[in-house]
Amino acid sequence: MSEVLLLTGGRGHPPDASAASLKEVFGDLDIGVDATDDVEAGLARLDPDRHVLLAVNALRFTMADPRYDDVRSDDAFSLSAAGRAAITAWHEAGRPILSIHTGVICFDDWPGWGDLLGARWDWNRSSHPPLATFEVRAGDDTFEVFDECYQGLDIDPTVDTVATSPDGHPLAWVHDHGAAKVAVDLLGHDARSLDHPRHRRLLSSLVQRLLEPRP
Repeated sequence: MSEVLLLTGGRGHPPDASAASLKEVFGDLDIGVDATDDVEAGLARLDPDRHVLLAVNALRFTMADPRYDDVRSDDAFSLSAAGRAAITAWHEAGRPILSIHTGVICFDDWPGWGDLLGARWDWNRSSHPPLATFEVRAGDDTFEVFDECYQGLDIDPTVDTVATSPDGHPLAWVHDHGAAKVAVDLLGHDARSLDHPRHRRLLSSLVQRLLEPRP
């Protein structure tokens, strides 16, 4: 069975529960999951003969903002040159990438990651309200989910938005960037969102688009 390499882990989120939910999402698409919270080790084994997709559902970043002064020494992360090269080589070989929820915050000292995703977390203005129930509009489908509603990101205007909040903030999109497609789903704080059947349908549709052959 083909597999997705799923990078997980990070402060303030339940990676084990989220990984379990994501395994079900990918399993429904007949894709196995190779999950790890060791980002560097995972990227070192990223293999096109084994993996069909790179998915990032981690929260690994530099923590340079003063709000993280108390935890920076324990949790700060900067992706190595080898890790950056692995992601770049994967993308340049035409292989797809999926970012889920906090994936957009990862690797914040590497501009190339934001280029791939078509979005960047801006520490001066990006934010989210407390966890709450809010409406998601995905094409003809509208549903309510209990989650974090990210907003204030720097998003490339060329992304193909597939879901928004009621006030128009993009929540999911596909970025046809260079050699391969990249998709971003800002939803998915925990299993309450990832187990929602209509969120699962949205996420599955993103994966299917990523795996479609490019013309």
